[in-house]
Amino acid sequence: MNIRKLEQSEHEKTRILWEEIFFEDTKEFLDYYYSVKIRENRIYVAEDEDGIHAMLHLNPYTIMVNGKECKSNYIVAVATQEKYRHQGLMSRLLQIALKEMYEERIAFTFLMPAAEAIYTPFDFRFIYEQKVGYIKGSKKQLGEHILIEEMQEKDAQEVAKFVQDHLRERYNVFAKRDVSYYQMVLEEQKAQNGGICILRDDGKIRGCVFFAREGECELREPVFEKGYEAYLGEMTERIAKDRTCKVLAWEDERAKEKRPIIMARIVHMEAFLELFDITEDCEQEFYIEDPILEANNGFYRIEKSKKVHAERCAKPEDGKRIMKVADALRLFEENEKVNHIFLNEVV
Repeated sequence: MNIRKLEQSEHEKTRILWEEIFFEDTKEFLDYYYSVKIRENRIYVAEDEDGIHAMLHLNPYTIMVNGKECKSNYIVAVATQEKYRHQGLMSRLLQIALKEMYEERIAFTFLMPAAEAIYTPFDFRFIYEQKVGYIKGSKKQLGEHILIEEMQEKDAQEVAKFVQDHLRERYNVFAKRDVSYYQMVLEEQKAQNGGICILRDDGKIRGCVFFAREGECELREPVFEKGYEAYLGEMTERIAKDRTCKVLAWEDERAKEKRPIIMARIVHMEAFLELFDITEDCEQEFYIEDPILEANNGFYRIEKSKKVHAERCAKPEDGKRIMKVADALRLFEENEKVNHIFLNEVV
C-alpha cells in the first residue's frame, strides 16, 4: 500500500471515499467542501492499483494564542474503507502528516475525534469543552432601531472585526476572524441550509450567530455586545420560527451541557513553548519524550529572560523532570493567560 500526499489537482479523487464513509453528509455540503476547502488543504492517502482506501485531510487555520498568530492544521476526514481497517493505515497517514508539520514548525494540530481512544495513543488530548443549550424563538416586539438580518458577503469585514474584538477580550486561543474566514463560514452555513444572522442597533452590529437548518436546527457561537444577549430569542424566531434550536458554544447559564469536542497534539515543542508569554512565574525546565516525533526529544529550559532553550539529547539527565509530550499540553491549562479556549470549527 502506497502512502503519499496528493497533488492539488488530485484532491477531488477522495470524494468517493468521503461519500462512502461519511454518508450522512449531504451533496450540498460536499459540493461546498470540494469547491472551497480543497483549494488550500492537504490530503494524504493510502492507495494501491485499485484506488484510494484511506485518507486524512489537513485544513489550515490561523490560530490566535495569547495575541500571537500561529499557523495550525485542523485534521478532518480521517477515514479508512472497512475491509482495509486494522492494518495500520491511519497510523501511517497520521505519522507522515505530523512529521511534515514538524518540518514546517507547526506548534500544534487539533481535531474533533470520532472516539477519544483512537487518538490518545498518538498523544492527542482534549483541550476544549463546548457548552450546549436549547432555545426557542421569542416574538417580543423589537425596538425602533433594532434590525435582524442575514449577513451578506459585503458584511464580512464588519462582522469579522466585531467578533475578533469580542473574542480577543474573552479568550486566549481561537481561530483568527478575518474577511476570508467569514466568507468561508458563510458558504459553509449556506451548504447546510443556513447562514449567519446579525443584529444591528442604529446600524451598528451588536451581535451575530451562525445557523444551520439541515435536519435539526442548530445555532453556533452566539456573540453579543454586552446588554444585547437577550435578543438571541428574537434572532431564533427569525431563523427557526416555532422550532427549538440547539445552541453550540453558548456562553450562557442556560447552556447546561458541556461536551469535550477538540483534542490537540503538540507538533513542534519549541514553537509551542514560544507561544507563551514567559515571565519569572513560569520559569522551569524539563525533558520531553515524544515517541512519534523524536526530534522533539530533549531538554527544554524556559527562562525569565523570555527565551526558550532546547537541547536535543537522547536521554534525560539524572534527576531532571521528565514529561511526556501529551502531558505538556497541560501548560495550556496551567498558564492562566492561555487556558481560555474557543475552537468550534466544523471542517
